Amino acid sequence: MKFLKCPCCGLDATNLGVRGVVYALMKEFPDLKVTSATRCEKYNKKKNGAIRSGHLPMWGPDGNECVAMDITLKKWTRERSRKLFYEAITNGAQGVGMYDNHIHIDVKSRRQLWRSKSGRLEYFF
Repeated sequence: MKFLKCPCCGLDATNLGVRGVVYALMKEFPDLKVTSATRCEKYNKKKNGAIRSGHLPMWGPDGNECVAMDITLKKWTRERSRKLFYEAITNGAQGVGMYDNHIHIDVKSRRQLWRSKSGRLEYFF
């Protein structure tokens, strides 16, 4: 699927766990769109991604998978965002981050929930 590949080089190293979470969310939210999945280092730098971003193929059991996706919804309400948070965690997400223009979902080994407010990250745990 094209949306899983790095737009720069076409690499697809997306972990099956994060795919499963996002596919389950797609059933519940038909207007969900994946805006970022696998990234090569060059593209991650262009997007100002974190050095150890879950979008880079450095995670998973063999250390060669990306474990994160960014998504967005066409119809955005507070109620839908709460439901998406709940559904993401119920379906196996460990990390869920809310940003102004997207939602980050990952399946890293550590549970983290956060939001970006005025460019600063607030962690809930």
